Amino acid sequence: MSQKVPCRSCGVDILIETAKSTGGICMRCKREGPPKVSKLVQTARATPARCLSSFCSTPKVVRGVENRSTISEAGFRLSCKCGATTHNILGHYWTQDPQPNEKLFVAPVSLRCQSCSKTNQLFSPESDGYNGEIESSTGIVGTGEAQTYMCSKCASLEFECAVSLLYTIVDDELNDMEEFSERPQDFFTSFALDAECKNCGETVSVTSYECA
Repeated sequence: MSQKVPCRSCGVDILIETAKSTGGICMRCKREGPPKVSKLVQTARATPARCLSSFCSTPKVVRGVENRSTISEAGFRLSCKCGATTHNILGHYWTQDPQPNEKLFVAPVSLRCQSCSKTNQLFSPESDGYNGEIESSTGIVGTGEAQTYMCSKCASLEFECAVSLLYTIVDDELNDMEEFSERPQDFFTSFALDAECKNCGETVSVTSYECA
């Protein structure tokens, strides 16, 4: 199977040979130019949401912008401020009747650096995202002692992490809503945490929340 990489402009998978010939972009982006990026995403990329402030967050292209509509999702790779990229993920395993064998991993979610051992909270629906900002939390919240997320394939506890924040508020609304005036990037409408196992390379969706 031919190896592929994401287009550095829109995120769709392209052949390595194509990337080498185009400078890393897909043929469609080469012909038509990159997709439009919303003002909110531009703001979030320049100054990430407050929940990411305890980490070094490097913008990354969100994969799979197939329809060429305005990009409304901001993706970030996370690292500790000490420079390390490997973390333990702390949160809560939660089961729901009538499917007790299916476990969800729920917030509040924190990351513990494998190099300096510092632990920082990453996300809680009670304080982060649109509903958290207006004190109208939605979603499941775990209680008690935090548990460490485990790779379902190899049982490793060490991961490289990335988050995606979705902004569904259209640009025209920004000037009409006073609460967005200072830090609109904090009003994301969904949160997703993905991770790559450092041991086996498995990429998993750890948890996700609708925040509005």
